[in-house]
Amino acid sequence: MKNPRTFVTTDTHGELDKLISCLNQADFNYELDTLIHLGDCVDRGPNSAGVVDLLLKIKHLVAIRGNHDSWMQQFIETGTHPAPSYFSETANSYVKDLGGKLHPILVPQSHQAFFRTQRNYYIDAQNRLFIHAGCRLDERIEDQDSDEFYWNRDLMKKAMSAKASGVHLKDVNNFKQIFIGHTPTQNWKMGGERIGKPIYAAQVVDLDTGGAYGYKISLLDISTDEHVLYQDI
Repeated sequence: MKNPRTFVTTDTHGELDKLISCLNQADFNYELDTLIHLGDCVDRGPNSAGVVDLLLKIKHLVAIRGNHDSWMQQFIETGTHPAPSYFSETANSYVKDLGGKLHPILVPQSHQAFFRTQRNYYIDAQNRLFIHAGCRLDERIEDQDSDEFYWNRDLMKKAMSAKASGVHLKDVNNFKQIFIGHTPTQNWKMGGERIGKPIYAAQVVDLDTGGAYGYKISLLDISTDEHVLYQDI
């Protein structure tokens, strides 16, 4: 029997087929392996409901809340989604036979529980931080507002500047590594080409490789320090 492994991915945005492709390539074991999902399961792509169904099949799942997941939770609680233009594909994935007119009561109870119990961040035994967008490094993580975790892009900008200077970012939390999504790596270029793989900058690893924008979803095996990358084909 293989040893259990730990994987991390992010920003699936309803792209179920891309996520399945990554998991299949990694020979992911739904009973033994751990998947840390950094958020934004829903919106934009065609099968948000299917993505949640798949994640719920994973025995050892760590589900981080992203800004789109937070919006979904708000919809479930209030019946109103703050960004309807992003929500139409999500609604349609739940109620295709009703023309995408979704009412919260039609969201399965298991899905409602999924969004309700997502974490704002996760810190593992190696003091690695897993978070959707980012955080401030000059303040203890537990003292920060959740909006920081869903929306922060400053961290990645600072990490890229630190990478260019060959230094690490100062961090009062002393995290070994910080894994994020939210900011597509295509925002930066290398050799004139947009970067389509995870970016390692200082102690930050950006895993959002633009799966929702016609690019690939990335799945990273972080079981050892020698990370192994899988992308959809």
